[in-house]
Amino acid sequence: MEEKKKRFRPSLTAYRALESELRNVQSKLETAESTNKFLESCVKSLEEEKEVKSKIIEELRFNITMLRERGFWARVFNK
Repeated sequence: MEEKKKRFRPSLTAYRALESELRNVQSKLETAESTNKFLESCVKSLEEEKEVKSKIIEELRFNITMLRERGFWARVFNK
């Protein structure tokens, strides 16, 4: 027959120490969550900025391609 494990019954000081540790962990969790939300908003704004700049880059690449592929007389008269 297996022996039952004794139930842990903390004293009042141990109970208060556990509560204090729990409060510390909860405050760290709240800080981590708020930091996470802030970083998510930063990532979203950077992604939007990246999309805008990638569109500009594509337009500029198209313009460069058009300038390189123009004919001789267009180059001579710089049209």
